[in-house]
Amino acid sequence: MVVIPSLKDETELKEKQENNLIVSKETFMSLVRTKIFPNLAPHEQERIKTKKKFYLLIVLALILTSITIHYGYLKGYLHISQLDKNDYWPLILAAFLGPFILGIHQNKLFLDERKELFLDEILSYIGKFRKGQETVDGDFLNESGMFPSVVFQKESLPKNAFKLTGYDSKSSSPLSIKNFFTKHFFSGKKNCPVFIEENFTGHYKSTKFSVVETLLAYKEGKSHRTLFKGILIAIPLQKEILSQTVAYNESFTLKHLLTDFEKVELEDEEFMTEYNIYATSQIEPRFILKPIFIERLKKLKQVFNTKKIDFAIFNNHILLFVHINKNLFEPFSVFKSLYNSTVFEKFYDEIESICHLIDTLEIDNEKERLNLFNSHYKMK
Repeated sequence: MVVIPSLKDETELKEKQENNLIVSKETFMSLVRTKIFPNLAPHEQERIKTKKKFYLLIVLALILTSITIHYGYLKGYLHISQLDKNDYWPLILAAFLGPFILGIHQNKLFLDERKELFLDEILSYIGKFRKGQETVDGDFLNESGMFPSVVFQKESLPKNAFKLTGYDSKSSSPLSIKNFFTKHFFSGKKNCPVFIEENFTGHYKSTKFSVVETLLAYKEGKSHRTLFKGILIAIPLQKEILSQTVAYNESFTLKHLLTDFEKVELEDEEFMTEYNIYATSQIEPRFILKPIFIERLKKLKQVFNTKKIDFAIFNNHILLFVHINKNLFEPFSVFKSLYNSTVFEKFYDEIESICHLIDTLEIDNEKERLNLFNSHYKMK
């Protein structure tokens, strides 16, 4: 059965795109059902096969691990007197991780192929959004001042150029005592590449912004250290900002390392217990960090399901560092039907939350800010 798109939905999409706005969630889902779903049948069959292969590989991993452990006991490698030698444990670990990593890899390949096929089209059904065209590079990150311990490379590296093997999955605090003072303060700055996993640009109202899924990690000896993994959101500001602000969603004490910066205190006590904010001006950050901005930032955290969002304000931009370990803006899942509406709705909510944050940045009139703030609480 062929589903014909509603003329109303098509008209709304065209109008919203012409005016740099986003369609309603209902219209977006209607367009997805009528334009994307009819093309998913062969991909859904492939998804089911991929999921079955993954489960088979997990079973294989458990079988191989059991056999390896059993053999170790028979040969005495796992006897209590041999435990301190640890020679056999890497083999047990390899027996389990080998099939498991292979399964993860095949799942990622499946998702990457479908994103390549459908992501640009899906984005276009929300508003004026396009895949690619990232503007966040090494120079831009260096200008932000968020990570004074490293120098980011000018050229960003594409996805698949970076293998996770041997990389620390835990993010380092940029100014933590252990990771910054002892390892960077005396040893000089580290060179750090920028690895791009996925990116897209959006034009919402008068703002053109960039969203980049990225990994920032530098080499330390034979291993690597992760500085940041998640989503970078770069939003130009309508107001000229000459100062520089860095805000860390964590606690640290090395404020003397931020030369020419001073602590900024806001009236929102709850926000100040979560954030440490430093700036080269006490006045300009307050133009941005209004109560409605803080509320929308909290909403962004909720939608992205993260507890940590750092940000920097510099060169007439705000750059958000959304810390998260899983892939975002993922319209498909190996473990759920490709026709699952919930996945697409979450995809829409993530983009909508960014647009709502931009709303607070575009308003320069205090009365309009107050109206937006009041309407926000009415919606609640």
